Amino acid sequence: MRLATDRMFRCPAETTARLRQRAGGKVWRYELEVPAPRQTSVGHGSELPYVFDRPGEGRPPLQAYWAAFARTGEPNGPGLPPWPAESGAGERLVFAAAGPRAERG
Repeated sequence: MRLATDRMFRCPAETTARLRQRAGGKVWRYELEVPAPRQTSVGHGSELPYVFDRPGEGRPPLQAYWAAFARTGEPNGPGLPPWPAESGAGERLVFAAAGPRAERG
């Protein structure tokens, strides 16, 4: 299942991000490590409840990043841990149970 998910979603997303970044566009990548409410694993679409449902205790702040992006064209906003833009080195923001953290590679 993980191989199929990577083949269908991760690999095309990484290729698209790389091409967009090389063409001069900004790209913000992320990984979600927190399952959707009432789920036991993270799968395609697991982020949707965190983006579109009402924010609540213990949720990753995806909604705040998405709202900042909609307002300004970039996801970073006041009070949010910095989300690094892709520079070609695999920068991303990981949404983990302990909170968001920037990673590279």
